[in-house]
Formats: sequence, structure tokens, C-alpha cells
Amino acid sequence: MNQNIQVCQMIDSLESITCAKHNEKVEFVLLNNEISGKDKLLCKVCFSHFSGVKQVYSIFEAVEYLKEMKNLEYQDQKTLILDQLQKIFLHIEDMISFQSSFQQYINNVLEVLNNWKLELGNKLIAISQYKFQDELDRFKDNTKSSRNIEQLQQFIQLSRFQYSEKIFNSLTSITLLTTNNQGFIKLLEFVKSCEDFDLFQKQNQPSYNQDRFESIFLSREDSNGTRAAFQSQHNPNQDVKISLKLIQTITQKDTVLSISFSYDDQLLASACNNEIQLWKFQNGKIDDCIGTLDGHTQPIFTLIFSKKKNWLFSAGKDMSIILWKPKIFLFNFTITTKQQYLNAHKDYILQLVLNKNENQLISCSSDTKISIWSVNYRQNSIQFQQSLERHSCPVISICLNQSNKLLVSSGLDRQIIVWSSNKNQEWTFQQVISKLTNDFGYRISFVSDVSIVWQSFKMGLTHIFKLEDGTFKEVLDQRIQLSKNAENDGDYSFPSIFNSNKQILIQKHCNRIHFLTINSQTQLRIQSEQILLKNQQSYGNLSNDGKYLVLWCDQLFLLYEIGYEECSQIPY
Repeated sequence: MNQNIQVCQMIDSLESITCAKHNEKVEFVLLNNEISGKDKLLCKVCFSHFSGVKQVYSIFEAVEYLKEMKNLEYQDQKTLILDQLQKIFLHIEDMISFQSSFQQYINNVLEVLNNWKLELGNKLIAISQYKFQDELDRFKDNTKSSRNIEQLQQFIQLSRFQYSEKIFNSLTSITLLTTNNQGFIKLLEFVKSCEDFDLFQKQNQPSYNQDRFESIFLSREDSNGTRAAFQSQHNPNQDVKISLKLIQTITQKDTVLSISFSYDDQLLASACNNEIQLWKFQNGKIDDCIGTLDGHTQPIFTLIFSKKKNWLFSAGKDMSIILWKPKIFLFNFTITTKQQYLNAHKDYILQLVLNKNENQLISCSSDTKISIWSVNYRQNSIQFQQSLERHSCPVISICLNQSNKLLVSSGLDRQIIVWSSNKNQEWTFQQVISKLTNDFGYRISFVSDVSIVWQSFKMGLTHIFKLEDGTFKEVLDQRIQLSKNAENDGDYSFPSIFNSNKQILIQKHCNRIHFLTINSQTQLRIQSEQILLKNQQSYGNLSNDGKYLVLWCDQLFLLYEIGYEECSQIPY
């Protein structure tokens, strides 16, 4: 039999197989059909005493025969199981993609509720303060108090109407997403095709009712028959204080130019020259290196893990983009396949960004261009979609806002450019941001849908730009000076790191890592905690949960644990 398909394994050893009468090693196997079970197994003594026609195999011949027979059975049965597994894997991928879209709508609802809570909270704070002279006119005049109550009731009614309408629209979108999602529909069809589904559904599944769905979320009424308003406990000056603890160091002599965490924070990828090293990350520690990915011919400048799957993108000096995808066989993580796109740009590729739906990849390059790629996970492929050409020098840094409708780019031509996306995910130029500082910057990041933080080259001056009347404008009184000396940052590889869940921004300048927290007014506050590295050449990244920061500098990996302590009434 062909050795390549001998995949079945006999789990008992020949030494453990003994005859029933003498408990001795089996030498022969009877073929007589009228004899069953252990009586077919004969040792040498059994064989010599056996009477009748001896139709036998030696034990070795019997083992080989059964192995071949079981392998043939396995091949037939494996096809059926793998066919079913393939369908399940595809449905899992569809549900993961659907989960991301669904989560975005949930985030939209939460954003509306938080904004509603903030507006009411600010109103409460406003009416809790007054000036003595402003209130003199109403001295012993109770009629103004009544008018204020009426105005407040009108304000609350208007607020309730506006925010309830926004929530209704978001929840309606969730309903449409559920009913129109092809992956969801395919999964339902797949389940319905199973035997006894109808009976199972009647016994276990409540019927779906859109009116009931809306009433649960939108018609929570109080005893007076009106919808209950959400009470605000929001403190607009609430902030956090961070603490740092160095918990691990690992020798890594190769220069590391990029680091990325997998979506579940269980894998760490590091770009070491032209190789990618994969590390286990468990229990807050970097464990063994589990493999090396080879494919690039020159140093890798940027790595990015999918936020949904163990899918990795890499690019760098060789101008190529490589997609690395795990190949799963019967639940074993065995082989990593790759798809390489040569000459994706005409010069070094400096950064990759993946949108939330993970159907678009964005790359920026020293060739002054930004490229938009459509992404197909199942085919492990990308396809060029669009080129954004407005910069005249290398594009160093790019970032998407939280809704993925805006893209900001920063280049060595001293320009900060904002691009906008339409419903077809086509990008167009929107604005060159005006700034008083005639400088370029290595690091740029959205810290909200409408706020951009940009760090200039000179002295690490951090600027913030906010969207007002459709245009981003600098907020001059919110600038932050990271460095108190005149040093300029000589290394651009370290990115601007922003974690929206923790509302923390990490900025590198020269050989220091600075931590900034962001309050509800998108005001930045620099923390006293900082990391002093041995030299400027470094790289780092934050785990998705915001708990761990991995740095590389001076031939070492440094792993820090970040603690977050809530504070209140912090002056800005």
C-alpha cells in the first residue's frame, strides 16, 4: 500500500497481544469464521495443539492486512468528515466577520448612550453652579424657578427625542444586518438542512418578532407611561493614573523593526531583519519562539495581525506585501501558507493598516503614495483598488479613525492630509491640515472619530487637531511638550500607539517612552511614568487588552505590565 496514505495508527502494541489459554506472545491468527474473539490468537503452544484445518496468518501479516483495511476505511470516512468540517470552518469565518459588523452597531448604540449621558451630566453640573450677581434679579422671585423647570423639561424632552431616534436607527440597522447578512443566512440554511431541525426548533427556539425586539430596547416605560431617561453619573474630568512594572527581559540580538499581537493576545510576531519570529504569549509572559517565517529578502518594516484571526500581513524594504495564513488540518496548527505581492510599491513600504471589517488593507510608502487594497480572507489574497497621490515626499505614518470613514497621513513633505471614504469604500482627498509648525512628524493617530494627535520631529511637540464645521483645526492651548530639551527624534520606526478601551496614547521621543491619558473632552494629560531606554533605536507595541507593552531596544525585549487606577477631578 502507498505509505503516504497510511495514517491510521494501531494503539495497542504487539507485545500486549497474548493468547487466551497460555497468556503467551501471539505468533499466528486463525482465519476460521466460526472461531471468534481471542480464540483466533495462537501462541506457539496453541498452534501445535490446534486440531483441524489451519488457515492462518502470521501475526505480522495480520497486522499489515488490518492496517491496510483500516486505512482504506479511513480514507472513505475522512472525506465525509472533512467535507462537513470545511462547511463549519466557512461558517465560523462568516460568523466572525458578522460579529465584527454587529459589534460596530452595538458600539454605535453605546456611543449614543454615552453622549446622552454626557449631555445630561454636563447639564446637571451647569445648573449646580451660579454667580451671586447673576441671581440677584430673581431674589425672592419664585416665578423664574418655575420657568427654569419648564425649560429643563423641554430640554429633557428634546434630548430624549433626539437620542432615542439615533438609537432606533442603530437598532434598525442591526435588524437589517441580521436579515441581510449572507453568512448568517447560509448558516440558517445549513442548520435547517439537518435532520429533525423543525422539531428541534419548535421545542427550543422562540420565534423572532421585530416589533417585540424594538419594544424591548425602545419602549422601556416608567409608571407615567413615558420612556425612562438615563441618569448620568459621568464626571467629565475623570482620568486614570498609570503604573509600570518591568516583568520580563529576553535577549534578542537581531534588530526588531516591528511587533504585533494576535487578536487574542496569545501570539506575538516580531520582525527581525528579513524574518518574522512567532512567540507564544501566555499568562503575561513571552514564552518560546514557535517558528520563523521566511519570505522577505530585505528588512521588514511593518507587521499587522488581523483582529479576528491568526492572519498576518508584512511589508518592508523589498517593496512586497506578504499575507501569512495558518493551514488547519484536523484542528492542528501545522503549516503557514503565504501569498506574496512583489512590487506592491516602487519604494520601501513603511506602514500597513487594516480596517475594522478587514476587507481593506492600506499601505504607505517612500514612493510618496498610499495604496488601497481589497482583501479576501478565504482566498488569502489582496487586489489593488486605488492609489492616493497627494504627498510629494515619503509617507511615514497613516491612521484610520474609529468609524473607518477618515484616513489621516503624515509625510516628510510636512503635510498632514485627511482622506474620506464613501459608502463604496472609495477614498478621496478631503483636506490638508493647516498648522503653525513648519515641521514634519513621524507619528500620527486618531484618538477619537474627530480628534487627531500628531507629534512633530522637533522636541517631540504633540499637537491636537479637532474637527470643526467639517475642517480639522489645531487646538493651540492643548499642545504638549514631551521633551524639555532641544533634542530631535532620529528614529521613525516606533509608531504612535492608541488604545481606545483604555484611552491611553503612547508616544516615543528620542530614547524615552511617554504615556498620555485622554479624558472625555479629548484633552491629553502626560503621565509622570515614563520609560528611559538606552538609545533612540527602539520599537514597541501594546497588547489588545492594553495590559502589556513589549519594547525592543539594545538587543533586548522588555515586557512591561501597565496598571490603571481611576482618578477624578484632575485639572487639565
